[in-house]
Amino acid sequence: MTYIWLLSTSDAASPDEVQQHLSNYLQDKHVLQVPEWLRAIVVWVLSRWHARRLVPAYRQLSGQTPLLDEMEQQARVLSRVLGARYQCRPVLYGGQPNAHKAAMEIGRGDRVILLPLEPQRGTDLYASIAAAQRELEPRTDKIAVIPSYPTHSGYIDVLSETLRSGILDLPQKTPYEVVFISIDPLTKMRAEQVGELHGTVQAVVDRVGLIMPHHLETLSADGQRGSAIQKIQQMGQRGQAVVVVPVSVPFSRMALTVGIKSVLNQIAMSSGVTHFICGPQYGNRPTFTRTLWHLIQDAEMDAGWKEGTN
Repeated sequence: MTYIWLLSTSDAASPDEVQQHLSNYLQDKHVLQVPEWLRAIVVWVLSRWHARRLVPAYRQLSGQTPLLDEMEQQARVLSRVLGARYQCRPVLYGGQPNAHKAAMEIGRGDRVILLPLEPQRGTDLYASIAAAQRELEPRTDKIAVIPSYPTHSGYIDVLSETLRSGILDLPQKTPYEVVFISIDPLTKMRAEQVGELHGTVQAVVDRVGLIMPHHLETLSADGQRGSAIQKIQQMGQRGQAVVVVPVSVPFSRMALTVGIKSVLNQIAMSSGVTHFICGPQYGNRPTFTRTLWHLIQDAEMDAGWKEGTN
């Protein structure tokens, strides 16, 4: 049997659990790289600071965030596409079902492909892969890892669809600029993640043949801070339209970004933006599912589990 573990980082179950959830997450050395003697203090400060910003956003959500439901839906679709020899499982870092629970069903002859649902490298990806490998190594040596896929043709297709759709929604001959948005991680962004984000944007620009000005900007998870806000305000002052394309949005925080769209729309309208178009997340869109299917096929061939076809 080949198991596909769809990896992501869990959400807090309720607003009251946000600070404790953040504290547990930041304790991981793959997430927060500080001297051990300083870790407890830094974790306490950061978890309190981020919780104050994120709790109000969580309170706007009705019930639990839909993270696990979305991942289970993705797993069911992939299982149908791949066939009976495969089993797809959501595996959450810092939540349930976690790697320890998922590893219980792995036998010595089974194969496991670790597939993060976040295309660019980042602290979430490193932490979730490391946790999964720790649980799997005593059970099987047949482990394949898909570390990142920022310029994979299928992923670029997904973002290109979003961009083209946004442009088509504008009235003809409307002057506009494109803002590619990355949601800020809770810790400092790694250099390789920054490089992969720029690679993603350039690949989309090339695929679409975009000639209008474009920018890669950041935004906080609560939608209240970041260079994206200043950029949209500048465009409003020039009386332009804005097309927003979410590029790197951690799957575990997609629920929060539902509210971010309305926040950005209010900022755009109050700043004088003539038209504001914010594209959808990639989530469970068919093109993204096909991308995951191709990544799985490539991982099997790279591991020598499957012969290539002519």
